[in-house]
Amino acid sequence: MTGALRRLGLAKFDRSGNLLGRFLSPRFPTPVQVAALETLDSFTDPGVGNILVDRWRGLDPLLREKATDFMFARKDRLKVLLSAIESGRLKTWTVDRQRQSQLFKFPDKEISETAKRIFTESRSEEDPALFETYRPALELAGDPEKGHEIYRKRCTQCHKVGDEGVQLGPDWRSVKANTREALMTSILYPNRLIAPGFTDYVVETNGGQIVTGLIKASGNSSITLRRTGGEEKTILRRNIRKIEDTKLSLMPVGLQEGLTPQDMANLLSFIQSLQ
Repeated sequence: MTGALRRLGLAKFDRSGNLLGRFLSPRFPTPVQVAALETLDSFTDPGVGNILVDRWRGLDPLLREKATDFMFARKDRLKVLLSAIESGRLKTWTVDRQRQSQLFKFPDKEISETAKRIFTESRSEEDPALFETYRPALELAGDPEKGHEIYRKRCTQCHKVGDEGVQLGPDWRSVKANTREALMTSILYPNRLIAPGFTDYVVETNGGQIVTGLIKASGNSSITLRRTGGEEKTILRRNIRKIEDTKLSLMPVGLQEGLTPQDMANLLSFIQSLQ
């Protein structure tokens, strides 16, 4: 099938574009979706960007990363991507911080100015007073042992430290080098910037079952979702009716509720003390 899909690149886009888009579906094995995606990329028609945006929320993390690369390959596609983010069809974290910086310096003035407007204004949706409430935590001396207790009570469902917890979210050892401000920002505003591969997905089966979680494995005949607490659910592709990202991080908003600035300082110190 992949060979047939690649041969569609020899036809005109108006005849094969929408057909290729239909293969960007979880019903098909990953190699089939990759072949459809790469064949779409071979076209220069502006309609490619629209097809990718239409199918975006159903793409798994690997395919989404490839699609992002293809969007950045042409100015017309970038304009479609930015338009989709500005209208709310896609979230701002669709474009990571590194790529945002590239867009700010993009030689096309229209694209650079649009990017600056979108990625600056997006933060106005968040409550800035929340950060100000916890700002003292950045200067307070934290107690890692007390922070460990907070971790045990609030974070073990998604983060593993040693033999404790479940490895669902990012490994804290990989982020401990971040500044205290960056760490606290990710706790207070979990949906501001979602690391690749840590988007929550919703899958609806042909039988009407709804399953949510991170896509931990994407095989030819099935996908596996990992849910809060570490439970895993494998679903055959032929049984999938629809799959979309929730546009949200698996980490819930409001985990700081009930914590004092000193508690936050303790938690930050615990994260930064990990070996």
